[in-house]
Amino acid sequence: PGVPEDASNLCCRAAAAFAEAARIPPRWSLTLEKRIPVAGGCGGGSSDAASTLSLLNRMYGDPLSQETLHGLATRLGADVPFFLQSSPARATGIGEKLVPIPGSLRCGLVLANPGFPIPASWAYAHWRDLPKPPATDPEALLKALAAGDAPGVAAQTYNVFDAAICRKFPVLALLLEDLRAAGCWAAHVSGSGPTVFGLCPGAQATAVAGKLRKTHGESLWTAGLDLG
Repeated sequence: PGVPEDASNLCCRAAAAFAEAARIPPRWSLTLEKRIPVAGGCGGGSSDAASTLSLLNRMYGDPLSQETLHGLATRLGADVPFFLQSSPARATGIGEKLVPIPGSLRCGLVLANPGFPIPASWAYAHWRDLPKPPATDPEALLKALAAGDAPGVAAQTYNVFDAAICRKFPVLALLLEDLRAAGCWAAHVSGSGPTVFGLCPGAQATAVAGKLRKTHGESLWTAGLDLG
């Protein structure tokens, strides 16, 4: 529910952009199976669009260069270029300037979504109204990532939207408190919400997700993933 089934869907927009650039008639039928909440602040639509571009390019023997695909992705959305590649990357500009970085992180990731939407436009309009989190050190983050230091990576995470979104939606503040109380090294809002995430030891992720559902109800969407 909530997935656009017309030409406004990012997959359809990506397919149309590919067809125009490759000069190929857009004669496709797309089936999209969503595994994460719609508008959940997890980059789902952006990754769907990037996957569509990559899939179509492979189907037709790579008629478009990676540079051209990157340009199409940027026009579709600032997050889309990131998902054209399969490695971590440092992003600058609006997110379209990407430099691959090394890193192999073994940890657990817990996601929780209470099921209501938060327009990204609201988050961007209100985040400046509240104090910002302490600045972290990008170089320290890269060093921890390269070393596989999961607690060190967690210590360098933050989201400037946290304060504004948690003030407007107190249930998200409660979810973050419960993630930290359950042993997560760090917990924040994902993107502009409403999904929240926690980083923890891999073996604990499923149990932490279960604790959240026990506290907040089975209707809470959760995922506990071992990224090792």
